[in-house]
Amino acid sequence: MEWSKGWQRLVRWSWWKQGKFHRPASLPLRAPDSRLPQSPLVSVIMTIHDSERWLEAAIRSITGQTWTNLQIVLVDDASTDSSVEIIRAAQAIDGRIELIRMSANAGTYAAKNAGLAQARGDAITFMDSDDTCNPQRIEKQLAALRAPGIVASTCNYVRHTEGGELVLNQGLRERLALISLMIKREIVDEIGWFDNVRTSADYEYFQRLRAVYGRQAHANVDEPLYLALYREQSLTTDASRGTDLRNNEAALLSEPRKRYVDAFSAWHSDVLRRGRRPYMPRHSMNRPFVAPAELLG
Repeated sequence: MEWSKGWQRLVRWSWWKQGKFHRPASLPLRAPDSRLPQSPLVSVIMTIHDSERWLEAAIRSITGQTWTNLQIVLVDDASTDSSVEIIRAAQAIDGRIELIRMSANAGTYAAKNAGLAQARGDAITFMDSDDTCNPQRIEKQLAALRAPGIVASTCNYVRHTEGGELVLNQGLRERLALISLMIKREIVDEIGWFDNVRTSADYEYFQRLRAVYGRQAHANVDEPLYLALYREQSLTTDASRGTDLRNNEAALLSEPRKRYVDAFSAWHSDVLRRGRRPYMPRHSMNRPFVAPAELLG
């Protein structure tokens, strides 16, 4: 334990000297005061890996949104099944769909970052390739994002099995959906990109956003507009890296994820204490905090 604490201190000293993992707190933030245009373009980023079984339904739930001014960025993370063929067939029907193909499997957050780099929207949001959402999800989250001072919006989700059985999370039917995060495009310039780990970086990004802009800058649409699929062999159900939802009374974080949350929370706090803001570059050979090896593989 003492060795681990010493290593964390060494890593923090290293990133502090480099300066690329933080920004001055005195630097003006543009996102809180920026106003969306009357009919903003919304970029929807969906990452895909071997999702042929669910992908068509996931794509339809986005192309069928009531908000139609969309750029739909589908990032294939080196699938070995027919996912790319399904995407190309969807492209032939809907010209809003764009395909990015990763040269090798890099993980969902590296793929999300590739999508962010191509996003042209005034607002940007995300979607998983095995989930679906309510047709009004984007419209309602966009309305929430227009409120003064708001830089990000989310909605709630319900999780279900392929057979339609409801899966409770900590005894609750619905909870806030981190995957539904919708942000103003200035956010990427001001707090950076997703951490390049295999799981849990959406939570780090959400907490980084709150650390920089404050909790009041986030609005949640308190409706279950996102429908998440509970299935085996997903990041959520991977007992070694994700969250254990099999016990309906409690959702338990895996030990690697607990260590990851502790590490990034310490990074956020340390940066803020020094009068700076946490920032994550898209590419870096170094890290601002130690991530468990299980999340890096």
